[in-house]
Amino acid sequence: MKSRKKDSSPTIISDIYDGTIYRKKIQEGKLGDIFQISFSINVDGISPYENSSWSIWPIWGICNEFHVDDRYKQENIFLLGMWADTREPTMNTYMNPFVKLWQQSYKNYNLSLGTVDIKVGTIILNMILDLKAKSPIQNMKQHNAYFGCSFCKQPGEHTDHHYFPYKKTWGNYLRTHMDHLEIIQQLTEDPSKESIDGVKGWSVLLDIPDFDIIHCCVLEGMHCFWLNITDQFCSLWFNSKYHSKSWYLGKREVLETMDNIIGNIQIPYEITSNPKLISKRKKWKAYDMRNWCFYFSIPLLSGTLSPNYFQHWVIFVKIMLLSNTSTILKENLIEIQLLCEKFVLHSGKLYGSEEIKICIHQLLHLSSDLKMNGPIWTHNSFYFENMGKLLKQMHFTTGKISIDTVEQINSYQKIISKTFDSTNKDVNKLLSNLQGPQYVQR
Repeated sequence: MKSRKKDSSPTIISDIYDGTIYRKKIQEGKLGDIFQISFSINVDGISPYENSSWSIWPIWGICNEFHVDDRYKQENIFLLGMWADTREPTMNTYMNPFVKLWQQSYKNYNLSLGTVDIKVGTIILNMILDLKAKSPIQNMKQHNAYFGCSFCKQPGEHTDHHYFPYKKTWGNYLRTHMDHLEIIQQLTEDPSKESIDGVKGWSVLLDIPDFDIIHCCVLEGMHCFWLNITDQFCSLWFNSKYHSKSWYLGKREVLETMDNIIGNIQIPYEITSNPKLISKRKKWKAYDMRNWCFYFSIPLLSGTLSPNYFQHWVIFVKIMLLSNTSTILKENLIEIQLLCEKFVLHSGKLYGSEEIKICIHQLLHLSSDLKMNGPIWTHNSFYFENMGKLLKQMHFTTGKISIDTVEQINSYQKIISKTFDSTNKDVNKLLSNLQGPQYVQR
């Protein structure tokens, strides 16, 4: 089970254990023993089926002490709670029972196994949330409002949408856990104020022991970098709305040329799905956006996109490659920070400050997040998104959505986690067939 490193290098960040938050827990004696474990928690809303009036908000948990090869497998992603209703949950109400149960398991217990003394305990290390879920769970203003950044108090500006012009003094606006508590105290003393610096009031996350409400709510990668930033720039380049702009690439002959190249690409084995045509961009999913960024964008845009815009995009690709690698040198954090500042600054200069939306702005906080929580791949929503897809494949009975879902998830995970004699072909075939969608749906 364990992959935790006792002697992780102070100069390398290769997993969540190398983040300063995890290392601090070890120094405090709250992690480090074989029976002390930590969890990353995800909360997100999904619709069980198309045009459903119901929404489901599962609470998923991943044990960080599983070996990295097993940590993100479906059988090891635990369903810890469930909300199902025609209304979205009030997060403080929904999360309160979950947090109270976790408070009971947080305490470290000293036990003796024969002549061996051990410590037993669990902690919530971080929350992996997209922007839609993050704001209500932190009880802060939405990301598209003034003071909508969860990492700093830069207010931003508003036209028909909210954006964050680059400011050299952005580092003076950083939020901290203690500052957050002080704001809540001010709101308590003056109930007439609806919010201060984007904080609306008390959050149930503050009841989680030793949980930093700012830095333990991580910068989530899948939605921020792929479904937002990558999608935004693809829209700028290919959406006919921008046909008069110097960066526009949406002319028919350009799209046909790019589509022909993509259609003839021999993809590397790392890519598990065929590349999607640019003309079909509206159907791209997060994996398609990521693959476009890493593998296809630079060769396709080189010589097609004007040099200034192309070099600007290369900076983003480099940031993503450095941040998603299995080994980040801590000296690279300075390089990542400088690249992020350059990318955000020139996003405004090249495309206009109104294009620096929340996710581009939050690149300014990426280096700090990597230092505290480890590489991006340790805390993105791809793994939970796959569990969401599994939920959608299942059959739901109106009025029993939560019960049905929990039972089916538990049954499915028991099947795929079974160990059996690989020489017994009949057992192998049965268990494999039971994982098929025709059974998942029942």
